[in-house]
Amino acid sequence: MLMSKNALIIMIHFITNLIVQLGLFIHTAFSYDYSVKNTIAWVIIGIVLTYIDYYACIRILEDKKPLDSWVGHIADLVLAIPNVTLWGYSFILDVVNSDIIKPKHSIHEIALISGIILVDTCLVLERIRLISRNH
Repeated sequence: MLMSKNALIIMIHFITNLIVQLGLFIHTAFSYDYSVKNTIAWVIIGIVLTYIDYYACIRILEDKKPLDSWVGHIADLVLAIPNVTLWGYSFILDVVNSDIIKPKHSIHEIALISGIILVDTCLVLERIRLISRNH
């Protein structure tokens, strides 16, 4: 029974993270289609999905039997790498090609970058909390 719980937890983590990261990537790739309000709404959805993921894992593992390894909780965090890399690369290009007259980022880009940092931080903190609770 423990192995099926492990697989369920990993699947919940993966699906939740995939939905959140794809939503953020879509807002990045098609930023001209979304307003700042839509971006903030998606960031809030991402944070809510993260906490639903956390509480679902707590409920599934109520019997205090931990996962076989902490890797089960963090394996899907690899999905955050493309968004972080894309915006990190964009930031580095802005620093290298700095122009004093032109503003560096629009309000939408600032909201999106802040949202990605916030959501990914919530994902990491959720996993750290699950591991520290011995789940």
